Amino acid sequence: MEELVAYCGGICATIELKAASMPMAGVGFMVAENGAATDISEWDGVCVTYSSDFAMNVSLSVTGADDTLNLEAPFVTLPKTIKNVPTLDQLLSADKVVTRCAKWSDFVAPAWVPESSKLSGEAAAKQIKAIVFVYKGNSEEVGKFNIKEIGKYDATLPQWSEPVNATDFVPSSSSGEAGNDSSQCLWNGATD
Repeated sequence: MEELVAYCGGICATIELKAASMPMAGVGFMVAENGAATDISEWDGVCVTYSSDFAMNVSLSVTGADDTLNLEAPFVTLPKTIKNVPTLDQLLSADKVVTRCAKWSDFVAPAWVPESSKLSGEAAAKQIKAIVFVYKGNSEEVGKFNIKEIGKYDATLPQWSEPVNATDFVPSSSSGEAGNDSSQCLWNGATD
């Protein structure tokens, strides 16, 4: 893992979605140790600094969920940062990342979850185990992602629902370019 983080300045990978009815892949970051749950509601939400060829769901995995992907978890969808037909700006910014933030109230359970079983983002933040990134696409689709930083919510940074523009990109590094200082950051692309 240390070599991967050193190479990427974060967690990066190439996703190759196979033929399936719902092709997806994911990666998660434990918020508490030893699979325990913790309360991070005082963060008010989360900011993520990343690059991705896919739009990605950011889910709040909670107490009671097993270690597999919990499709009923509250989530937001962050926009992809690289479009299907690259422009010169996107090609030049391939080594750059964007930051998007979401308040706990922005996280919602999927519409197909029965109302009696839905968990709000605020409730999930009080019993969270992991922050999980899920990439959905089409069968046989290939793309890359790099998660550089996960930190506390910051209302001054771009919000999750805003599209990505060429002016949003910041230089990629492993030292927290998102604007979150180290006291705000859960993970900043470092292994220590």
